[in-house]
Amino acid sequence: MKFYPYQKVKSENLKSLLFVARFIAMLGYILMARSILLFVISFFVSAPVTSSVVELSGYSFTNYDGPIENSSDHVFTFILSIIILGIAGFLASMVSIEDTLRKAGE
Repeated sequence: MKFYPYQKVKSENLKSLLFVARFIAMLGYILMARSILLFVISFFVSAPVTSSVVELSGYSFTNYDGPIENSSDHVFTFILSIIILGIAGFLASMVSIEDTLRKAGE
């Protein structure tokens, strides 16, 4: 059993584009797994909540840094991985359409 994305898609003319689609999809899967894992870990590992006061032009601002603020980076990575998987799917569909049209022309 082969564990790579788009294993049923075949092409004679666009093999390099199919390779790029598979590579991008694997990158997307790795980013998605990483973001989910780190998002869950950030809630279970109790990081101390730190705060700092910044004074600027007579105003003071309090900056809090804790698990909630750190998890926003993982949410951004998750959204990025979904976009990457969409691009990989688009490339694989182009290869599949080309192969279908080539077979219909024969």
